[in-house]
Amino acid sequence: LTVNGSLVAEGTEEDPITFTSIKDDSVGGDTNGDGSASKPAPGNWRVIEFTTSGTGILDHAKIRYGGFSSYGGDYTAVSIKCPCPTPPSITNSVISYSQYSGINVLGGGSPEIAGNSIVHNGETGISVSSGGAPEIADNEVSDNGNTGISYSYTETSNQLNIHDNLVERNASTGIRVSNFGAASLEHIAFSDNEVNENTGQAIYFQGPTLPPDIDENSLSENGQNGIWVSGAIPKSVSWEDRGYPIVSTWAGITIDKGATLTLDPGLVIKADNTSLTVNGSLVAEGTEEDPITFTSIKDDSVGGDTNGDGSASKPAPGNWKGIVYPVAEGVELGYLDLRYAETALDVQFLASMAISNSDFVYNKAAIGVEETAESSPLNALFCLPPYMRFVSASGDWFGKTGYPAPSIDIASVVEALVPEEYGPLFGVASSLASLTASLYGADNTIPFSIYSCPALSIPPIPVTPVIVTGIPSEPLFPDPEA
Repeated sequence: LTVNGSLVAEGTEEDPITFTSIKDDSVGGDTNGDGSASKPAPGNWRVIEFTTSGTGILDHAKIRYGGFSSYGGDYTAVSIKCPCPTPPSITNSVISYSQYSGINVLGGGSPEIAGNSIVHNGETGISVSSGGAPEIADNEVSDNGNTGISYSYTETSNQLNIHDNLVERNASTGIRVSNFGAASLEHIAFSDNEVNENTGQAIYFQGPTLPPDIDENSLSENGQNGIWVSGAIPKSVSWEDRGYPIVSTWAGITIDKGATLTLDPGLVIKADNTSLTVNGSLVAEGTEEDPITFTSIKDDSVGGDTNGDGSASKPAPGNWKGIVYPVAEGVELGYLDLRYAETALDVQFLASMAISNSDFVYNKAAIGVEETAESSPLNALFCLPPYMRFVSASGDWFGKTGYPAPSIDIASVVEALVPEEYGPLFGVASSLASLTASLYGADNTIPFSIYSCPALSIPPIPVTPVIVTGIPSEPLFPDPEA
């Protein structure tokens, strides 16, 4: 049924309008007159197709057994092709048993798709290609043979408006949003969706920017029960602990300058070879009872078996890149459980940072510092030391021994005597070096350099920008490999 003009099919709850197979005897009788010899099946007919000039209303309609799929063309039960000056609306209808997808929107446009049951279709329930601004709300999208709701966008201007849907028991991802090229996306709503028992990822979202309400969805018993995200956070938001992890994927997560991401106690962030880059501000203050956990996608000990592979994969140091600070100034973090990173806290330029009451376990490096800002009185020295600002690490646990390991071999210089007048500058580092020298080669390292200044009679000594105090006698949080 090709609609170049207008199709108005407005039924009622008691008297819906039905589009079905000639073989469907359940409505309209045995129309083909063959008794029970034939049975309706998905793909018995093709499609209701709204062309670029077509419009209309489907309300309280039943559309079933369409979506004929064959070599050279895959059809959907209802197809909306845009750009379309007046997009059709599909409301309060049941679209089922399509051989292919339930609804497909192509080329942009902004149709209303609301209050429908889109069930038992062979492929995707609702598929939106090339973006646009459709409202997808209050639908039941369940028991389809692929993704429940798929929204992909390539054009320059799009609106995301997917909310209050029940998406369950689909044979792949529950809701998938992805972009290609330099597309932009305005966020209207992406919340209050119930996503349950889908075989793949509950929600997958690929930016460029992340919706501020992405954590305001309910997930339960999906094969990979989490929200996969990749993109930037342009404005300040808070992520609550709602009982499932948020997974950094593909290009990772970036907090833009001027934006703050606040993480609530108990939240679990997992990652797969990606990073969380902080150009703005990260507020991460857990509690003794509910730490904030950053870990590998392969770590099943917290947040469940998020990658859905049972015991097939095991976490290992370096599974993800870490929390990256291009500039760290005024950073205060507490009660974090940092696991399996390449460098848990990767600081490229250090002004000031404090981390307290946290566990660094099974990371290759606990803390890395590439460069520090200048500070008085050190900048008055004839030969400058490599680190002139410091990370305060108080009450933190570093690996199985509790102490951090050095990032270089410092065993040969730990006994060097520092001239008394320079003791206050290097005494803490020298003391820490003596404790950590025997841990060379271990995980959870902190940066060390060998510093000397012959002009000031300072022999080669180990120095570090990480000042470690108050190491506890045992880990603060459960060991994932205990």
